[in-house]
Amino acid sequence: MYRLIEVDGTNSSEVIRSLNAMEQSWPTLTDDHLETGWFWLLKDDHGTLCGFCGMVPMEPFAGVGYCKRAYVSPDHRGHNLQLRMLEARETKARELGWHQLVAETTSLYAARNFERAGFERIEPEQAWGKPGSIHFSKMLNDTNVSAPTFAGSMI
Repeated sequence: MYRLIEVDGTNSSEVIRSLNAMEQSWPTLTDDHLETGWFWLLKDDHGTLCGFCGMVPMEPFAGVGYCKRAYVSPDHRGHNLQLRMLEARETKARELGWHQLVAETTSLYAARNFERAGFERIEPEQAWGKPGSIHFSKMLNDTNVSAPTFAGSMI
């Protein structure tokens, strides 16, 4: 059993930063990310911290969230935890009244999880992330928000 616990990014910044550093290719999270974003810690049934994920507003696009980071320690992979993290972020985005989530990854495993969670591959007008990143978008249609959509075409 695993628990995904929503935490305050500022109050939990030390643990979030240490988990972020586990994936050596990721840049350091900024104070702005921790102050304006939403973060979740993943614990197993023994209370052991085994992962985290985050979501921040995709500036300057109103009503669009960016799935920022998702890490599961190697010992705990293979339990659909990435999908649970995507579900938590989608639920929070809907609570916030957002109409779209976007993400990018260089991992083919993560790409499959995005697709399993209903995300579609896009070609953004201005790519972000590392060269070779695969970009994703998911419209949250039942939020009834008529805000503009993040620019990108489906592929």
